[in-house]
Amino acid sequence: MLNINNVTAVQLVDTANIKIDTTSFDSTKAISVSTDANELKSKVKYSAIDSLIVDVAGEKVFLFKGAKIDYEDVHLEADYIVIDWNLKEVTAAGVLDTLGNEIGTPAFNQGGQEFKSKKIRYNFETKKGRITDVITQQGEGFLHGETVKKNQYDDFHIKSGLYTTCNLDHPHFAIKSNKLKLIGNEKKIVTGPAYLTIESVPTPLLIPFGFFPNREKRSSGFLFPAFGETAERGFFFQGMGWYFALSDKIDLALTSDIFTNGSYAIQSTTRYNSKYHFNGNLAISYSRNLRSERELPDYSRAEDFFITWNHAQDPKARPNSNFYANVRAGTSSFYTNNLSNAFNFLNNQLNSSINYSYRFPTKPWNLNVSARHAQQLSIKQVNITLPEIDFSTDRWMVFKRKDAVGANKWYENISVGYNFNATNSVDVADSNIFLKSTFSDSLRNGFQHSIPITTNIKVLKYFSLSPAFNLTERWYLRSRSFNYNPAEFGLDTLTNNNFQRATDYNASAALTTVVYGMYQFKKGKIAAIRHVMTPSINVNYRPDFGESKFGYYRNVQLDSSGNNLWYSIFENGVYGTPAAGKFGTVGLSINNNIEMKVRTNSDTGQTIKKVKLIEGLNINANYNLIADSLNLSNISLSARTTLFDRVGVVGSCIFDPYTITQDGIRLNTFAWSNQQGPLRFVNGTANVDFSINKTNQQSQRTKYSNEELSLIRLHPEDYIDFNIPYNFRVGYQLNVAKPTLAKSTVLQTINFNGELNLTQNWRISGTTFYDFKNKSFNYANVAISRDLHCWQMTLNWIPFGFQQSFVFQINAKSSLLQDLKLNKRRDFYDR
Repeated sequence: MLNINNVTAVQLVDTANIKIDTTSFDSTKAISVSTDANELKSKVKYSAIDSLIVDVAGEKVFLFKGAKIDYEDVHLEADYIVIDWNLKEVTAAGVLDTLGNEIGTPAFNQGGQEFKSKKIRYNFETKKGRITDVITQQGEGFLHGETVKKNQYDDFHIKSGLYTTCNLDHPHFAIKSNKLKLIGNEKKIVTGPAYLTIESVPTPLLIPFGFFPNREKRSSGFLFPAFGETAERGFFFQGMGWYFALSDKIDLALTSDIFTNGSYAIQSTTRYNSKYHFNGNLAISYSRNLRSERELPDYSRAEDFFITWNHAQDPKARPNSNFYANVRAGTSSFYTNNLSNAFNFLNNQLNSSINYSYRFPTKPWNLNVSARHAQQLSIKQVNITLPEIDFSTDRWMVFKRKDAVGANKWYENISVGYNFNATNSVDVADSNIFLKSTFSDSLRNGFQHSIPITTNIKVLKYFSLSPAFNLTERWYLRSRSFNYNPAEFGLDTLTNNNFQRATDYNASAALTTVVYGMYQFKKGKIAAIRHVMTPSINVNYRPDFGESKFGYYRNVQLDSSGNNLWYSIFENGVYGTPAAGKFGTVGLSINNNIEMKVRTNSDTGQTIKKVKLIEGLNINANYNLIADSLNLSNISLSARTTLFDRVGVVGSCIFDPYTITQDGIRLNTFAWSNQQGPLRFVNGTANVDFSINKTNQQSQRTKYSNEELSLIRLHPEDYIDFNIPYNFRVGYQLNVAKPTLAKSTVLQTINFNGELNLTQNWRISGTTFYDFKNKSFNYANVAISRDLHCWQMTLNWIPFGFQQSFVFQINAKSSLLQDLKLNKRRDFYDR
């Protein structure tokens, strides 16, 4: 017999309603009991690890240590539980250990809602409850309450409550209110008058009421702006707008930046994801930036737009076809007039590609349809190709035997292919892109067919001979010609809108082998040096398609002096024109690879490690057998290697064997005969890239959802990975050019970028570029980030340059409280 609360409880069981596990009351084993209470709809199941005591007269059951109760969708755990069958209530609490600490406090779960507390009273029949000192997670947030009442509708009425997104028992910050209500069926939290507390210290930030959506799914709502003042554009609201949760597969955010001087920006961002089919994002931005006053001489107005679209198809969605898009297009001054990251600001070219490909499942055919865009920001020139169609067939062996016996004959390796291309292209200044007349005048289109015929023949066991013949035919719907105008003493340009065709062909052959060499060392760390050389001799022939019999080239009087102009009627064709001049060359190329084998000692004995000395050293030169002068081509030399597995070195240079005049005109005499050296240096480039990094294993295992990856692609500057301890990169670029006898032009730049986690929560990153010619840094960006557990602090600073500015922000991490932030900035407009 045990005495609890002055009630003598005897281990008796009413066999009419209670079933006890045949296991004896051993404190090391769990005791499981179930009952069909007279007036309860469902069976109540309960168990305890230590002991179970039944008071038959009082209709109560006492459960000790590891006690559990299950009733319908209710699950309750605690170290002390009392079931009162008369009141149909359950009471749960923790117990004190030998040190006086409370352990085994109640954990309650109903319909997916979980919370922990000090004490719980719950009625099975009314489904009402009273909870003391509760902490429960609601979506991304946490609710704390001194006293909580739960009704049958799963609503919680909380007295002296806190709402926070910090997951600690004593949160860093919270929104505190004397009255809070969790509306279960509507999935939202409502508060009365509330104020913000930081480290339990009240702040003067008050709100008359609060509303917090508590949905696992996304929900539409207002996007609260950052606000402040700039010297040039006045007061502003930045990022104000509305978020539309259109469905589980697509959302839309419309935001705007508004300044009191009349400047504004509008952004639209859409993300979409259809699982196992495709995912992507689309962002459109428009801005109008005003500087100074309209009446002042330094007044300016800039209107810019930019479009970013990324689309990817799941490879398993349609095995025979694929569609993808990567679009980055807009006005050339968008990143200059709007604050952006280093990559965007320093990038001088924008490229876009939209592509659809299809492989016919039962045929050896391939179809590719694409649209491309290339934009040079420095010269404000745009090239648009829409559409570009490529149709090709797999190579087929024309003379291959179906039932071959013995070795293949040499002619059985002959393969034939077919490629068809159609292109519509336009080159235009970006300011004239929407002008119909300029657009149509710059339009170029055409069709091209090509039939390559190739084979491969083994010669003298160690050589490979690869003959090839290629036939190309171009179809154009437009050609150009000139007529001499004696009245204007010049040329009139005539555009002929009629069908024209141009055919050319060429033949080639390449003889290749591989030569291996190795020198071994008997002693020392170096075991051997291995050299692999791949020489290749190639022969190319092309007839002179500039002859009058082909009709591709014409002569026209150029001026009154009788000078003539020789031109091609297809010189503006999108696929070019058949080349003029007979061409017959013999070329030589040599590729070298050098490795070193080093002896290393380990626990298992001596091993051999390969070290790359030169990954590639290439030499190329050609000799024209048909030309009457300047038979030798320029000689090119290129090399690449990696040192210590961290330093990448790439270099190339071009040498001219012939003499040039002061104006850079080549003469048919060798350079050494005019004291210009054995070979005259023309151009050289060198790139040295050094990187050192360490990736945390946890970071490598981190997986991101498609939505998270989409957001990172849209805003890479906002993404911070504290799991990367450090990552540094230094790049050096050298370009030396000497096209004439004048002094060489030398351009040198060096760039630094890196990121370092100073501690587990402090991170600093930066980027800068130094120009040796101008002796100045062109750009610099410094970013400092601090992980404050449930908050985050960031500082982005551009200390000098055109976009000199800084942005400081401290904000709550949770997207649910994304409007809880402090923002201070100084834009480059306010210099």
